[in-house]
Parts: sequence; structure tokens; C-alpha cells
Amino acid sequence: MTGPVSDFGHTSLPHAGLRHGDGWHHISSSQPIAVCLLNREGTLLDLNPSALQLFSCTARQAFARKLSDFIDDWPRHVQALRAAVDQGQRYYAATAQLRVGGRPMPVVLEGVGIQHSQQILMTIRCLCDSGGVDVLQTVDQGVMMHDTEGHLVYINQAALCILNHPPEGLQWRDGLYSQAWRYVDEQGAPLPLEETPTMQALRTGSVKQGIMGLYREEDQYFRWLKVMAIPLTYVPGGAHEQVLTLLDDVTRQRRDESMFNRLQALSAMGAWECSNNYCHMTEGALRILGLEAQPTSLQDFLACFSPVNAARLGLAVQKALSERSSFSVELSLPGVPLRWLRVRGEPDHLDPLSSRISGTLEDISREKRTQAYLHQKSRTDTLTGLLNRDAILLKLKNYTERDAPDVAVLYIDLDRFKLINDALGHDVGDRVLQEAARRLRQATPEGGRCARMGGDEFLMLCPEHEHQTPAFVAERILGLMSLPFQIGHTSLNVCASIGIARAPQDGKDASTLIQNADAAMYECKRRVGNSWQFYSQDLARRQREKLQFDILLRRAIDENELRLFYQPQVDLRTGHLVGAEALMRWHSKVLGMVPPKAFIEHAESCGEIIRIGSWALREACLQVQRWREMGLTTVPISVNVSYRQFLTEDLAFVVADALRSADLDSKALELEFTERVLIEDDPLTARTVARLRELGITLSIDDFGEGYSALNYLRRLPVQKLKLSREFLQGVPGDRSDVVICQAVASITQNLGLGLIAEGVETPAQRQLLLDIGVSQAQGYLFAPPLVPDAFAQWLARPDRWGQMQL
Repeated sequence: MTGPVSDFGHTSLPHAGLRHGDGWHHISSSQPIAVCLLNREGTLLDLNPSALQLFSCTARQAFARKLSDFIDDWPRHVQALRAAVDQGQRYYAATAQLRVGGRPMPVVLEGVGIQHSQQILMTIRCLCDSGGVDVLQTVDQGVMMHDTEGHLVYINQAALCILNHPPEGLQWRDGLYSQAWRYVDEQGAPLPLEETPTMQALRTGSVKQGIMGLYREEDQYFRWLKVMAIPLTYVPGGAHEQVLTLLDDVTRQRRDESMFNRLQALSAMGAWECSNNYCHMTEGALRILGLEAQPTSLQDFLACFSPVNAARLGLAVQKALSERSSFSVELSLPGVPLRWLRVRGEPDHLDPLSSRISGTLEDISREKRTQAYLHQKSRTDTLTGLLNRDAILLKLKNYTERDAPDVAVLYIDLDRFKLINDALGHDVGDRVLQEAARRLRQATPEGGRCARMGGDEFLMLCPEHEHQTPAFVAERILGLMSLPFQIGHTSLNVCASIGIARAPQDGKDASTLIQNADAAMYECKRRVGNSWQFYSQDLARRQREKLQFDILLRRAIDENELRLFYQPQVDLRTGHLVGAEALMRWHSKVLGMVPPKAFIEHAESCGEIIRIGSWALREACLQVQRWREMGLTTVPISVNVSYRQFLTEDLAFVVADALRSADLDSKALELEFTERVLIEDDPLTARTVARLRELGITLSIDDFGEGYSALNYLRRLPVQKLKLSREFLQGVPGDRSDVVICQAVASITQNLGLGLIAEGVETPAQRQLLLDIGVSQAQGYLFAPPLVPDAFAQWLARPDRWGQMQL
């Protein structure tokens, strides 16, 4: 049943003067509705075929039965029916108490008396016409019927399901308005029974509808219902006699709406809809905008924003309407704190001419704050709070790509930081970096930026103008850095080296400027430290030369440009050959003969010394093998090893492999290294020295006493020899200080049981002094310069001859 029903009409009975007899059968048999012949007590005397079909029985089964056997509330109709018949009137009544197969059916009764008889002709018309019972019992909508006293007279299966009543038993008779139910209105406020739609329809005689909630306490059953109550009139122009109530279960819909409203509140969302002269917003949208009342138009909506943002939103709406497209804009709301909204909208696609547009509002303030935090975090150095490398590169890129004032790049490196970090630990090192960052922030000029590039390196951008030169800023940084760093109870001195590159003369892009400032900083650090240095073309030239030198050095081994020369070592007493030192020479195809000091220092600084040193060890061992294959008796060969080689895990392996490849024992090879290896005091160095001694390799300290005092380490490390530096022989025998130093070193080695060999012996007087102080071995130009392998082979052929020539 989908629409209101105001009048079910009435049935045309046979003429009131009808006499019982054959005419009855003729007339009743032709009627499509149920017709019964009754006596005044309601006993069935006869039924037409339609009545038999309605009662689902045969004539034999129905004869002499009371109509109350089929209609439960028949007794309440009897007196009214008799009174109407006695007055010669028709009787009309409606009831839902006709039972067919145990199910109630709504019907209309119409009765008339037969003249000169105590009999009554009764028609029974189903409200749902033919088959109506099946239709009502299968529809999804709940259907109930109440009489004028509010009693339930009919309920269908759908209504029973909605009310959670079982179809069997008599619970359904209480229906919707039993004492078991509690009622609430659409807003959830208590609703009196007399204010329910059905009771209002009974009272007023007009159709009533609305939303109400039902709650049954005994099983805590709750439902939201959409209710329509329709008064029924069976006599044209008469008073209503029953109310038809239609029920729709809208619990899920209400729950979804409630969840949507709750979701809007939790997710800070709302919806809106506007046209030229209309605007509506959900509670969520009003709350987000801070409005207490609904805006009346789109202009009221736009007025919530600043003029600039209102114009942006207005243009977005106009464009969406003209292009029939959707939009999404992010706008800020005026006020403190600043709030951000994402406004989405879309026009009504069902009506291309409509100006109606609807969408959502979302408070994205938290999202914006998170984005800002992540953006800040992504461009901030965690330890110091300064900008990080990526952020400063972007800043510098922006400077160089637009017509900005000239800018200088200051590359800052902390002097002695590695020593502090290694000696006092990373915690102290981190605090030093944090304090340095604080001072750099203090020195950053107006409009400038400062960042940590990594480690102990920082970068500062300094826009240049008359009162803010890069040199002035650099001096300010050095002044702040020169103050002691108080870390806990420790006072530390930390200085800085600063390289400066200026745009556009020193570079027009960020990468070039940083590279050149870095180069200037390293040049400053190489020279003195604790100062600043401008990048220059001369520095650029030296850098290019250094780069070329680096490239050529790395190719030296592959190009077969390295050679080993061998300088004899002799016994000063007998002149016999006792050993040789392998000395590396580089004859570059591009640079010519390169001084050993130049390329060895460079190889150590760039790390290439590892590869070159390994080559020297292997080449020296292979050369000894070649001499032996010539039938020569060889002597131990000393090979210089860099401190960097001791800081690798594989030096002992390289030595062992070189000896094995040349089929030599450990006596054929000695290793020389400077005191720096001892001073570095790295645990890895100690392990490497121990492994070399396990191999049986003789270890010798080269240039002993030059720059460091390593006496303490001589007791701790298994060193067999010392080499007296040529620096102390240059003034011998005339310089008393040099003589005293030579005597002291000789005395130390004798007392510690170590061997001593002097290098750089060039005069007989030097030789004699060495003999006088107990030094028995030496090398130098007095005996022979470094020799190519073939020339040294002649020494090996006569080991007892060559030194004697100088005795």
C-alpha cells in the first residue's frame, strides 16, 4: 500500500424488500463478493460461493455455524446490527478480526434486514479485494489497523517483523501501542502516546506522519520508524471508523546519518550546498566555519573568508559552474590560531542549467601543521637545529637563479674537531657541534642562512652589501670560535678554517660556488688554519693542477711509470753489503720525473698510497726473486710502508701474499714506517704489527726522532730497528746539538737492544762519528746513490767490495 486511503466505498446489496427463497440463490450466486444469510443471533443459514471461498469451507461445514466462528469480534457488532435492521437501516462496520487460515484479514461488513423475516442479508468485503490478504502479507511495508478506541484490529507480517513479534501467539494484539513500548520523537525527546501519529489521526481525523523511535525495555529492542496514519471512512460523508497505519523501518538510515554526523565531528568535515539565492550546510560545516546560523546565500558563505580567499573560492565556483567540473581549493580562515580548510565542490550534473553546487568542507589545520613540521624537519639538521645540506642547496640555488643581490658562500670547517671527538668521545663532540652552531647562528648576518653540511663542516650564505662584507662576517665567526668551549667541566679550544667564494665571479651556480668555497677552505686549512681564504684564479689553477696530478698518479701503476731503486746499506766497520732500501721513483709521461716527496705526500692525502704501497711490496719481492734466479745471493730489502696502510685490515695479508708469490721467506723483507704509525695509537695498528711479527717480518722506525717522541711506544711494540734521520747528520760533526742527538739515539738503541742504521751519510767525517758512537750500519751517497736493479745486481755479485772502497 503506497498511498493514503480515504474511503473504501460501500457495497450495493440486493433490494431491502427481498424475500427469502429461490430469488436469493439467483441473486447471491451472481455476486462477486461474499454474501451470507443470517438469523438475528448470527447463525449462518446460507452462503454464496464467494463467501464459502472467503471462509475456506464447504456449505455443509458452514451451515448452522455462528458468524463469530469466523469473525472474532462479531459479538460487538450484533446489537448495532439488530438496531439498524429494526429501524430499516443498513449497517456498516469494518473489522480486521476475520480469520482465514489463522491469519487476520481486514474486511467491511454491510447488513440489511429482509422484509417480513427475522433474517439478515450480510455482505463481507475484503478491503484488499481479491487476493488482498496475500498481497498485504508479502509487502515489505508494515500495515496495521486500529479502531476508534485505539485497539489493534489488523497487523501484517512485515509489521510483526519490524516490531520483532513472533507470528504465533497473541503478543501481536498489543501492536505498536502497548504498555511495553516507550516512544521518542525525531530529536530523541520522550513522546507521549497521544502524540503518536496514529493517535493524532484518530483524534483529528486527518492524515498524520512523522519519525519516531520505539524502545521495548524487556529485551532492549529499539527501532526508528517512519509512520503514516490514515483515517478510514466506510460511509461516504461519515465519521472515520478506523485508522490505517503504515510503517517503514528507518533505523539503518538514521544510524548512518548519526554515524555520518559523528564522522563529520571526528574528522572535522562538513557538507554544503549553495545556489544563487540558497545555501545549506550540515552541522559539521557550520561548526568548522564557526557559524551559529545557516547562511542564506553563496555570498554569505564567501563572507566567512578573507577578501583574497573569498575571491579564490568565488572564481573556483564560477569556473565549476561554467565548465560543469569539480574543484578543490585550500583556504585559510581568519583568526588566531590560523586554520586551514579544503573546500571541494561539484555542480548538479542532472540539471545542466542549474546554478546549484554542492560539496564538502574539511578542516585540514592539523594536516597543514604536520606538513609544516615535516617540511621543517626535512630541511633541518637534527643535531644542531640549523638548515641541512639539502635545504641550503635549495636556498643557494634560488639565489643564483634569480636576479638577487650578490651572495658569498662561506665554507666553515672546525679545526682539531677530530682530535676532540676521538679523544673525548662522540657525546662531547656532539655538544661541541651544537655550541659551534649556536655561535654560527649568532654570526649569521641579516638575510643570511647557515647550515650544517655534515660532520664538522658548515655553510653560510651571506648576501653582500657595503656594511656586510664576507671578510667582516668571517672575522666575526673566527672571533666567536676563538672563545673557549665550556663542555661540562672541560674547557676546549676550537678554531675554524673558512673558505669564501662569491657569486657571480667565483661561480654562477650552487654546485660551483660550494665546490670553490670548499677548495678555499682546504687551502686555508693546509696553510695555517684558524683563518679565512678567498677563492681565487691562482687557487683555481693550483686546484686544476692538483686534479691533473691526482689523475696521472692514479694511472701511474697501469701505465707502468713507477720504478723501484735500491740504495745499498753497508757495515761501517767492514764495508760489506748488509741490505738495501727500496726507494720509489715516478717518471710520468706527462710531467717527467716527479720528486718522491711530492707524489708520496699526495698519494697519502688522497689514499692512493694504499695501492702504490701494495705494488711496492710485491715488486720488491719479485725483484729479489729475479736476482736469485740470476744466481745472486740477496740481502734483506727494506720497503717503506705508510701509516695509512697500517689502518687497513689487509697489510699483513698483502705482505704474506707478496712473499709467497716470490717464494721468499720473511728474512728477505723488512718494513720501514714513520713514528706517526706509533703516535696514531690505533687498535688496528697494534693488531697489524702483531700479525707482521707472527710472519717473522723485521720492523724498523724510519726517521726516528723527527717531529715526535715515540720512546713510550718503543717499549710496547715489537720494533727491531731504528733509522737515524738524515736531519741529525747534516750538522755533524760541527754542530754540537746534532752530535748530542745522535749520541742519545745510539745510547737508547743500545740500552733497548735495538738495531740502528743511519741514513744520509755523505762524508767520511759523518761515517767516523757514527763509528765512534757505536753505530755500525749506514746508507748514503758516501757509499752509493739509489741504483736501478741491474746496477744493484753488481753489488750483490761482490757484496764485500763496494763498501770497502770508502773505508
